[in-house]
Amino acid sequence: MIIIWGMKVLRRPTGRVADFCSICRCPRAFTLVRVALCSHVYYIPVGPGGLIGHEIKCESCGFATWTDASRYMDVRADRAMALPALISRTFPDFHERVADRLAMEDRAR
Repeated sequence: MIIIWGMKVLRRPTGRVADFCSICRCPRAFTLVRVALCSHVYYIPVGPGGLIGHEIKCESCGFATWTDASRYMDVRADRAMALPALISRTFPDFHERVADRLAMEDRAR
């Protein structure tokens, strides 16, 4: 009898946040994803797994990158929330933290 057992990477969306997209070159809504490594038996996960980190995925272009989840004040589940409201609730100091990048993008245009 063969038992298939091993490790598997699990990606679970936790909600939405706002951040700067390097591809779109402007503020965008992102999906925050929890990335964990867990054991599996016959490719069925056993438990929630150990946290590897978090990644964000742009809802406009699909660009994904690693992030530090502690930089966001909140994670929203509301898919209909407009971008300005999403910025103020999830990343209130966005304009201060990304001011240099926004100025560079304005000069490039």
